[in-house]
Amino acid sequence: MIARLCRAYSAQNVHILIETTIIGRGFCFVRVYLCYGSGIGLAVHVLLYTNVGVIAVLQGEVLEASPLGVVIDVGGVGYEVHVPVSTAERVPPVGGRVRLFIHDVYREDGQDLYGFIRREERDFFRMIVEKVSGIGPRTAIALLSKLSLTMLSSAIAAGDVNTLARTPGIGKKTAERLVVELRDKMQAFSGFAVHGAVSVPGGVSYAGAASPVCDAVNALVILGYRPDAADKAVQKALAKLGPEASTDALLRAALAAG
Repeated sequence: MIARLCRAYSAQNVHILIETTIIGRGFCFVRVYLCYGSGIGLAVHVLLYTNVGVIAVLQGEVLEASPLGVVIDVGGVGYEVHVPVSTAERVPPVGGRVRLFIHDVYREDGQDLYGFIRREERDFFRMIVEKVSGIGPRTAIALLSKLSLTMLSSAIAAGDVNTLARTPGIGKKTAERLVVELRDKMQAFSGFAVHGAVSVPGGVSYAGAASPVCDAVNALVILGYRPDAADKAVQKALAKLGPEASTDALLRAALAAG
């Protein structure tokens, strides 16, 4: 969390004020003000690396839960964490225990925590906010709430600007930046290798079409589902059946639940 520490020293006609601001990610900003008598002053600004810890994981009891946020009790301290809908749906009810992978954002007036059930989702979120200009944490959360990680990585790898632009806060130009900045980074995510692209009705393209998840989403879109609804239905089926589920099993479970 951001903290400001101020200390003042005086000796004869020399006055010194030291202001230290912790700005996160192991860095702090130090301002040193020197004043001689009452008329001559000097300010020195220094950026220092410190051993300030970064929150990577929070595990504790759920105190509050909403579609885009959760409060977790960790050792008697309540942490408010922003989460995408995909994570909120997997957070247990109040009183249950949860573990979230955290990305922390430090500002001048405070600190925001963003949490994810899966490490890959946290890493993907971090990559978006750090690598793509014009996309902040709130927009990235909206993106991961609208589309699953599978669909997002596939859309970016396939250059599918139309699917990305359907997310609130993501226009066509921002979607194009997503593709340009991140397309060559998709293979860094285990399980999201690119094997080509397949187009389906509605202007949606999926890379890695050999994946049972992508095949099941494609089939639902062909049957008339909206892409985001198809993706959500298959992700729910995947959570129920497990990662080894076949395309047919995922499709049957998604249709049965719909």
